[in-house]
Amino acid sequence: MDYIDRETGQFPLSIGTSLALEGLLGVHPQAPKQPSGVGQIGEVWVNLRTLIRNLYAAMTVEVAAKAPMELAAQVLCEELGSIPDVLNQHARGRYILKVYHNDLTDFKWQFPHAVHKTPKTEKQRQYHTFETLVLKLVLLQLGHDRYPVLVVKRYPDNSNRVAALLTHHTHELLWRTRFSRLFLLESHTGRLKSTGQWGGKLNGVSEDDHLPLNEFTLQLFGERQLLGSMTKKLRDETRQLAVVRHWTAVTTVAKIRNDVMRYGGENLKRAYHEVMVNPG
Repeated sequence: MDYIDRETGQFPLSIGTSLALEGLLGVHPQAPKQPSGVGQIGEVWVNLRTLIRNLYAAMTVEVAAKAPMELAAQVLCEELGSIPDVLNQHARGRYILKVYHNDLTDFKWQFPHAVHKTPKTEKQRQYHTFETLVLKLVLLQLGHDRYPVLVVKRYPDNSNRVAALLTHHTHELLWRTRFSRLFLLESHTGRLKSTGQWGGKLNGVSEDDHLPLNEFTLQLFGERQLLGSMTKKLRDETRQLAVVRHWTAVTTVAKIRNDVMRYGGENLKRAYHEVMVNPG
């Protein structure tokens, strides 16, 4: 195999990545309705692991199982060369591109009381091996190549710009305080989502549930990639409390803390205290 057979989009990128940029640039075939304020976006942050995931998803199961890691890394480096070209050609220098590698070395220390996921099925283990090795090869290649990659540990440096974040790691949405405003840019759908639409990234939660995404709900409900859920009893009590106390998708952490401490059961108070007050 001297190339990798994968599905691509309008741009020479894996289909999920291409459709994300098509949504950002207003040429997505489904023309998703975007929230107000997206015209102010000045930075586009791209998670290197998300590019790897989208490459993997763009291959058939058979191709992914046989794809040489070195070749996959080469394809990723080619995509890193194509993304700035796409943005420059279609947005005329409007966006500052920042490709980043979120170093997860101390992720468990950042959320020591959360339920951390580990690969369990053969499919999960296969992807974990693919991501780990391809990421290592890409970073090695980029060490002496022309495509700079930012290394982020826990949080990026502060920015005064409005940014779009292309990522599948939900915890990175907690970076919102580091930007003037932050939008999530979704792979495939091409949707740009503002803060009030992020609750749907939690396990078992939809955008219509009006639950906010923050450090507490993230660790309580978990998400699809790195964090599992706490007990159903705690989640059900929180949902009920959210209804009774009129939480919305943008309810502040201060109100949630007050409601939990005044109206929550002892187990919910203890869980909140562990993950928010005494994280480790």
